[in-house]
Amino acid sequence: VSMYKLAEAEGNDNMKAVSLTLQAYGYSVLTDMYGDIPFSEAIKGDDGNFTPKYDTQQEVYTGVLAMLTQANSLYGSGTIDSTSDILYAGDASKWKKFANSLKFRSLMRISGQVSVGGDLQALVNAGNMFGSNDDEAKLVYLTADPSANPLYETVVFGSRAEWKVNSEIVDRMLLSDDPRLPQYAQ
Repeated sequence: VSMYKLAEAEGNDNMKAVSLTLQAYGYSVLTDMYGDIPFSEAIKGDDGNFTPKYDTQQEVYTGVLAMLTQANSLYGSGTIDSTSDILYAGDASKWKKFANSLKFRSLMRISGQVSVGGDLQALVNAGNMFGSNDDEAKLVYLTADPSANPLYETVVFGSRAEWKVNSEIVDRMLLSDDPRLPQYAQ
């Protein structure tokens, strides 16, 4: 949302489109994983609503599709800073392919509930979707801090030790009132 507002203040339609594409992608992943999720009342900002309602998966996908339709109409004017764009190095045409391919996937996800044949055919006819693996939206982590994989950074550069207890040892220690449990679990 902040990215969209900044792009709007700059009059940068490409960045508004990127913002909408990334939001749509995030919501689609969340609803794929969890089903019903907060969408229509989510991330509004300073409205003070800390318990947004859960929308159905169909409602979420309807919203995602609207975001992607809007994004598709915005791609074309403005710039995308290539040094800040770790997915496509500022290439708006690849972002548009990502948005359209995501829209195709989203339509497929709700195709059992809503008739989407015409929309799918229109996307295919337009032909502005992923054509090969070269188009994929793949995040490739860099090899140096602070742009390495977050888990690697946390373990190597941070203080997070990767030693964890599991339920097996916890249950056994609880069963025998073992006083070492707090030290083990720390």
